[in-house]
Amino acid sequence: MNWLEWSSAVIGSTAWPIAISVVALIYRGQIGRLLKRIKGAKYGNAEVYFGAELDKIEAQASGFLTRSEADVGETSIEASQSATRTNTDCERASDDGPETIQISERQDRFTEIAKLSPSAAVLDAWRDVELELKRSFERSGLPREKGMIAPLQVGMKLYKMGVIHAHTMEMISHLQSLRNAAAHTEEVSVTDAYRFKTLANNAIDRLQYDLAR
Repeated sequence: MNWLEWSSAVIGSTAWPIAISVVALIYRGQIGRLLKRIKGAKYGNAEVYFGAELDKIEAQASGFLTRSEADVGETSIEASQSATRTNTDCERASDDGPETIQISERQDRFTEIAKLSPSAAVLDAWRDVELELKRSFERSGLPREKGMIAPLQVGMKLYKMGVIHAHTMEMISHLQSLRNAAAHTEEVSVTDAYRFKTLANNAIDRLQYDLAR
């Protein structure tokens, strides 16, 4: 290879990178807008997924009480007694100053977090479910486990020992999946964060109900 061939080969090997750099420089505005559109579509799809999953959990949660009653064969008298117990519990909760204050403080905290990051608010709401799972396990009388175990494992132990209902366990499992999605997705709407919070509160109520029955 003479010097002319060598020069031609060098120029040919560097021409494409240079050309690409020039094109990128000229069309940097259009490329930037395209990347934003791709990124927006990615997170938009994630947000749609999150909302669709919330729809499913809400639909399931709306039928929990009816199916639970059918499963255990509750009569109208038992349902009335349950309602009476619920009213009594509400009265006790209203009289319990510190507990009421704690609930209010958690709600205020959630509201402030949701303003800054709806995804972080979802994680905060899930944290309350984790704490209730831990409390339910402690109150169940089941043998304590050595070391730390994951929240979902706690729920599974409670379910397998007949402490909580299958529908409660299913709801908790779905909520944890959405919690994980929120932890790895930048876009969760404020509305969906509040919907998740409502479902998290519902799961906590279900845990308390199952433990008391």
